[in-house]
Amino acid sequence: MKKGIFIFIFLFFLFTFQIFAADLSGTWQGPGEVTFSFGKKMPCSKITIRINHGPHQLMVSSYQARCGLLQPDWGPRPFDLADGKVYEDGEQIGTFDGHLFKTLATATGVQYAFNFKVNDDQNGNPETLQTYYGTRNLSGAVVVEGVLKRVGVK
Repeated sequence: MKKGIFIFIFLFFLFTFQIFAADLSGTWQGPGEVTFSFGKKMPCSKITIRINHGPHQLMVSSYQARCGLLQPDWGPRPFDLADGKVYEDGEQIGTFDGHLFKTLATATGVQYAFNFKVNDDQNGNPETLQTYYGTRNLSGAVVVEGVLKRVGVK
């Protein structure tokens, strides 16, 4: 009997997560700001992120930011999703709860962080994607942040 209750609770939470997890697929755009480790800040005219989101994978097809001379541009980058964890090339690099996506990875002496949070608005306003992309190495850090809106269709 106890085993049946645990299975029911597990299935309830599994389906609840699937129902309330945000579908992030689409193109997200908006202005932002870049901050350098020495304190300098400058505006970003446009940040664009293209995402394909499935039940077990989140693919960032492209990430582009236009911040003066700094213009990060990368993708595609696939992230595998399982049990609230984010994996890249089989290695756990972060977490995802359906609304908050956080990663931290290291490659060739550089740390990369790519985080975002879906802000659902219950008052009929469009949802937003609060984004954070940062790099850090021995010479310093650069962080690009923005609040983006979905453009086009899901």
